[in-house]
Amino acid sequence: MSRVALLLSFVGPLLLSKFLLESFERNPSFLDRLVVFCLSWPIAREIRLRLEQRDLRARASSRGALLAPLVSSPLPFGLSVLLTRLRMIHSGSPGDVIHLFNSRVPKPIHPDQPTKVFRSRVMGVETIWTIDHDDAKYFLSTGFPNFGKSPLFKAGFRRLLGDGVFASDQRGLWAWHRSLTRPHFVRERIADVVAMEEHSHRVATWLSTQTDLGKSVDIQDIFARYTLTVGTQHLFGRCVDSLNDLIHDRIQTGPNAADFAQNFVAAQHWAIINSLLLHPLLISLGFRIRDRATEEVRQVVDTLVQDASLSLASQIKKTNESDSSDQVEGGTASENLLDHLLTSGCSKELVRQECLNILLAARDTTASLLSSCIYELARDSPRKTAMWRKLKDEVERLGSGIDVTLDQVRELKYLRAVLNESLRLHPPVWANTRHAFEDDVLPSGVFVPAGCVRDRPRFI
Repeated sequence: MSRVALLLSFVGPLLLSKFLLESFERNPSFLDRLVVFCLSWPIAREIRLRLEQRDLRARASSRGALLAPLVSSPLPFGLSVLLTRLRMIHSGSPGDVIHLFNSRVPKPIHPDQPTKVFRSRVMGVETIWTIDHDDAKYFLSTGFPNFGKSPLFKAGFRRLLGDGVFASDQRGLWAWHRSLTRPHFVRERIADVVAMEEHSHRVATWLSTQTDLGKSVDIQDIFARYTLTVGTQHLFGRCVDSLNDLIHDRIQTGPNAADFAQNFVAAQHWAIINSLLLHPLLISLGFRIRDRATEEVRQVVDTLVQDASLSLASQIKKTNESDSSDQVEGGTASENLLDHLLTSGCSKELVRQECLNILLAARDTTASLLSSCIYELARDSPRKTAMWRKLKDEVERLGSGIDVTLDQVRELKYLRAVLNESLRLHPPVWANTRHAFEDDVLPSGVFVPAGCVRDRPRFI
């Protein structure tokens, strides 16, 4: 950032406020002063960004790169872009925003080719969007060291995820968080499918009953309940049984599973809204949009952590050492992630953050993959019917789920192909936000200035 731009960042809003207030015909009230001061920040930031364009073009030219075309916004301060994103998220199709943005690019880099990279500017914050495959590979793999988590993302998700593994980056605590949780996910634990088989059998039995009764079911809702139940049991040692609210095959114990599931989804939505609406100035002042759902989720997990801590302390008091036959890498074979974190000496707040980070990834991605896979296989066509039969024959050769080993699962080549194709067509993570630490150039030839936010919408 040039010295002039840096000076404008601090002095500009004050000077602009003074100029606007002096133009009032009457003596401005406190409310007038407050409104003018709040509006002066995005206006001054917009002016600063326009002055920076010349410097950015020079820096891009020195690297043989170009600036991405800017998306036009009918409303001032890029509010059209913000409203479009919020509307798409609310409708459940956030990836569709890429097509709308593409239609608003006035000057593509290559007029004879579709625009794959462009910029949007909202309240003075610039974002570079790309759907180029090589760009995605660059910032997720070959150029990974230069791209960390966006400050807007970390600020928006802080109340839900804290400083966990998915809310930190390689220049922060990412490596430490990864080393903390990785020992728990060893081969011996992944191969243990007894708990998963129990809940899978419950779902299969209920689906069979509904089919015999001629009833339709919401498979997406079932998979969301199933993955939350399995995920919480694997992570916490006790499940938040959201399946029971639908199947009614057990006595309800522990926290209200239905409320937890709804609050968990609502908390994620509020985190996304926070990351979209928060201005850098508000972030620097520590402002957040608080919601009840996030508080409820935190309270439930805190209760689970407290119960596990008391149970673990009781076990340690009874015995000083475990049976060596139960030992595996990173802990005991019966140890869950919550126990593993508690025995590692982490604070209860950090334990809650790590568990929520892993639960978020485990629940959403798995539920999305299962739903997308069934959606594709259920489409009425002779080809899909043949695929279903071939897939069913391959899986049935394994026999009982309890006897299945990881090596046997790896031999299911057709199942792997079906899952990979479902991931390609319907990626669970439709966008990935990154923050450039230093100036860089994407393989598409677009210049990315240091500090710029980058989004990778889903691509096919």
